[in-house]
Amino acid sequence: MTQRTPIPEDIGEYIRLDAETGKLWRIRAVNARAKAGDTALSTIDKEGYLKGSFRGVSYRAHRVVWFLHHGTQPPPAIDHIDCNPANNQPDNLRAADPSQNTSNRKKFRQSLSGVKGVYKTPWNTFQVRVGYRGVLYNGGRFKNIADAEIAVRQLREQLHGDFTNHG
Repeated sequence: MTQRTPIPEDIGEYIRLDAETGKLWRIRAVNARAKAGDTALSTIDKEGYLKGSFRGVSYRAHRVVWFLHHGTQPPPAIDHIDCNPANNQPDNLRAADPSQNTSNRKKFRQSLSGVKGVYKTPWNTFQVRVGYRGVLYNGGRFKNIADAEIAVRQLREQLHGDFTNHG
């Protein structure tokens, strides 16, 4: 995991958190373009996260929200419980390790089976696989997708716990 730049301790003097909405607002002007009352860190990046810069350093908004809400530097990984990277309400954010953060993902759009963790084999069976903490767990092969979906849900819940996301 990449080293993250710490949030400046005085950022709360320039940016205010609306804890109800998770939005960040400028308290005072930083320059001619960033005026008091403007939204802060509100540019959407290619992955859907809100971001912006403070003193020339780029930060993702959810990390600043964590800092302003908790008063501590954010953990290395922060999970958006609802999988919406633009929803930075404090109760939608939770500390996670990288594997937990990956566990709470939606299924890939390119999924051929339509079920997260189920893959169609060349033998017209459905293979169940779930990754966790760098290990790929095999949940078996099934003749029909309904049985494979039941198996993958059980395996995912067993491995991912509170971070389970069925897709």
